[in-house]
Amino acid sequence: MSAKDVRTHIMLDLEIAAHPLKHNPAIIQIGAINFDIETGEVLKTFFVDINLESCIESGLITDSDTLQWLEKNIPDTLSASQNSKVALQIALKRLTTWLSSCHKSNQVSIKTNYPAARFDPTDLQVMIWAYGSTQDFRWMESAYKAADLRKPWMYYNDLCVRTYCEAAFSITGRNIRREVDKSFVGKKHDAIDDCKHQILYLTKCRDALRGLQGSAIAPVPFGPISESSVKRPRTVLDDNRSRMGLD
Repeated sequence: MSAKDVRTHIMLDLEIAAHPLKHNPAIIQIGAINFDIETGEVLKTFFVDINLESCIESGLITDSDTLQWLEKNIPDTLSASQNSKVALQIALKRLTTWLSSCHKSNQVSIKTNYPAARFDPTDLQVMIWAYGSTQDFRWMESAYKAADLRKPWMYYNDLCVRTYCEAAFSITGRNIRREVDKSFVGKKHDAIDDCKHQILYLTKCRDALRGLQGSAIAPVPFGPISESSVKRPRTVLDDNRSRMGLD
């Protein structure tokens, strides 16, 4: 059996009320999807409209140009945020709880499907994908700090869909994003629909890269790892997992 990625994969997308280059914009909507990295299957979803005023009170910012853009292009999203009863801190606490539940569900699935296998803890982490190497991640960092909460994942768990697409283009010569963009399912600038579209980018790129491998490349052996390789000093990765309640 070839090696399988058993980490918990999450796609994240945010809608904001300030210029994307700002590091601390008010976040008006969070969408996240727990998905199967092999197939792109949606396993669980998280969605919340965040009260705009609560973001401002917490120190996050808006700007008039972006608010005008929101009013013109996605007025329902802006209105939902303005009328939402969910404050920033509550929304982020819910996201943290949801991430932990996704990871725990994945652990149950792993034990069911691979009862004899033993995995190193570093192979069982929660990985957060977003479209861009800095934007959504920087915004989330600022939001958790503004809400006086600890972000439940570390910087080395950030993964970039855009970078993955660029790598696939460089290797295969195919512009996967352009192909996928020919048909957008759902509503653009809806956090969940954007997540689904980004997952499609990812899975199409993976399929294209795998198509180049052919049968000449031997699969990576899969199976139990030795007890000696499991026992190792505790690291910051373990501390991060404990913080999320993932032990």
